Amino acid sequence: MDLDVHHVGITVADLDRSIVFYEALGFARAATFGPPDGSRTIVQMVKGDGMVELFAHADGVVRAPAVDRPVAGLKHIGLRTADVRATLAELEALGLVEPGVPVTTAGAGITMAFICDPVGRRSRS
Repeated sequence: MDLDVHHVGITVADLDRSIVFYEALGFARAATFGPPDGSRTIVQMVKGDGMVELFAHADGVVRAPAVDRPVAGLKHIGLRTADVRATLAELEALGLVEPGVPVTTAGAGITMAFICDPVGRRSRS
């Protein structure tokens, strides 16, 4: 299977403190963006081929774990593949994901799908 780790997304309670922490580990800020409504800020920190995306929610609230809710800790793991649909088909054939996982296209022509690991942690490829 043609998969590489692209990035790890982490929801943080204190964005500035988290940036300082990752800079101390040798990461550099590569990009800062978020949705037009300002509900969250996403900062991409890179080191070599590795990237960490820090997610900070405008209300600063950290909530109990649930998919798509702001929670301190791991948000998702991003995996890169040349063909999202072919990879999903392989994962379905292995019984690792349910059939029919939606495939979406984000800005800049990025095609992605979200799957969960056995304990509910999301991965994006």
